[in-house]
Amino acid sequence: MAIEVDTWFRPIGNWVKLLDINALEKIWIYLCGEKEETRADENFENAVKEFRRLAKLRREDKTNNVVIFMKAVSKPQIKKQYLFPK
Repeated sequence: MAIEVDTWFRPIGNWVKLLDINALEKIWIYLCGEKEETRADENFENAVKEFRRLAKLRREDKTNNVVIFMKAVSKPQIKKQYLFPK
């Protein structure tokens, strides 16, 4: 299992590193701080789009799927998406 946790919503270098790791389960977690709370959902959606674009440029497929989570400080729920939707 490989897990990458970031407080910035566009860590392209960390996404590349995560895609390069040979692991059955890969998880990227975006922890949204208080300063970004008002744009948390928008940042998350943009991050997922950018991550998918990177994966397509690398010609990745569903065999290199990543589970993507977002947790905002003041929100009780955790958002979850897949790099390649099932």
